[in-house]
Amino acid sequence: MRYRNFGDRVGSVSAFTVRLEDGRHRGSVNDWRDFVFACLETGVNSFEIGQVSANMLAGCSEAFAAVERRLFIISWRTSLTEGALEVVQKVRDKAASLGLEGIDILTLELERPLRDPGVLADLRQTQVARWLCVAGDNNLLDMSILSGEFDGMTLRLDPNGGWNERNRIKAASNRGMGVIALDVGLEFATPPSETPTPAGLLRLFLRQREPQMSATFRIDVPGWSEQQVAVSHALTDPCISTVVVQPNCIPALEGLAWCVERDLPGGAQAQIEMARFSNTAPEAPPVRRRAKR
Repeated sequence: MRYRNFGDRVGSVSAFTVRLEDGRHRGSVNDWRDFVFACLETGVNSFEIGQVSANMLAGCSEAFAAVERRLFIISWRTSLTEGALEVVQKVRDKAASLGLEGIDILTLELERPLRDPGVLADLRQTQVARWLCVAGDNNLLDMSILSGEFDGMTLRLDPNGGWNERNRIKAASNRGMGVIALDVGLEFATPPSETPTPAGLLRLFLRQREPQMSATFRIDVPGWSEQQVAVSHALTDPCISTVVVQPNCIPALEGLAWCVERDLPGGAQAQIEMARFSNTAPEAPPVRRRAKR
């Protein structure tokens, strides 16, 4: 397993973070304990807590209790709709249910900019988490990067990887923020073919056809799954600290750990660039106006 810095904060995080969620990986107490042990054995030191169940909490608690607390990172995502005090209480309850004294990364999913700048100061004073991260729309992320109030940001990667997204990630890294990538995928949609619109009054009597679903362009690399290619490609950006994944079994986990240790084959990157190029819709030709005489 490869490790990366979480911005300029002290500590290293594994190249991918395993999201523990009962809705994705169901099992008994022993199943959950063995799954967390398998994660630790492959070198994963970062876990995100999702939807929980009694079996999941019991199994994860057993596994975490067998490891020194400083050797793994626990993160959780929530909103601020109920206020800072409610968030603090939920975090403490969540940590206690896992047999822990606290968590490491708290990601606040914001719908609007913080009205009260003292909220983050209150959260830091309670020591609810080592690091505070932000998640939200692009404008909100840009504002958070400029303010420098957060330790990191969490964002969903666009398969097309536009310049705005790349610049946003680089700007966060330059400010010393850790970058957590979600929903990593490489399924590109090709632009739908446009049919000419009837001219004149004829278009009023013809039923408009709904746009057809566009085909998708998937990356095919022999010996690699689509998720392995997507995760490995995301990690080619040195500004990304970790990628969140949800393997539903130990073999899938081991397959992801395998791809992290290797570089993408040369042909894979070429396929990705071809997919991006094919996904770019052609620009409309300029409208020519007749000069008045």
